[in-house]
Amino acid sequence: MTAPSPPYWPDHERVGLVTVDDVWAAVSLPAEWAPIVLAILGGLSGPVWTDPGLTHWLWPVAPGGAGDWPDLTPVGVMRHGPGDMVLVPGSIGHNGVAWVRQPTSGRWFTHAALLRDAVEFILGPLGEAVALGPVTVCRYCAAPIRCGVLIDSFQSLSGPGRDTYACPSCFRDTVGGGARPLHTVRRVAR
Repeated sequence: MTAPSPPYWPDHERVGLVTVDDVWAAVSLPAEWAPIVLAILGGLSGPVWTDPGLTHWLWPVAPGGAGDWPDLTPVGVMRHGPGDMVLVPGSIGHNGVAWVRQPTSGRWFTHAALLRDAVEFILGPLGEAVALGPVTVCRYCAAPIRCGVLIDSFQSLSGPGRDTYACPSCFRDTVGGGARPLHTVRRVAR
């Protein structure tokens, strides 16, 4: 006898497009700071997978688990409910869609209240998050920041590009301000 599969388990061993129904829901977070949320949750996190094409990580939650969250789409947080379709990795994943933490027989979901607490650690109170603006992560110290300095921009023809930021302190200490110039500039005698 085989153990039952989670309701979101795809029909394929690599990856499948699965429709969210009334027995599960999901929350996706930007891949840039989702690892921090996973670190905050630690062993309290249930399964989570990554979709690098859409640059997000997705946590399955019990049905209606995040239903009372405000709309956080402007800051990159999306709730997925009945009728929404998401890519879910099978046992081996495919093209980067892969399990970060696989479901176990005892844990198919992350408790939505715990996930909310971890997200609020990054964004602040969810009711104020959109007004405060999106969060990025400092390239150097990995701290979540809202006031980053753009240090690199990558444009992709096959998917979303990526901007890289530094917090003001790291920018001052590494890239600008406190860093030595790349070339010594000498005055020319006239």
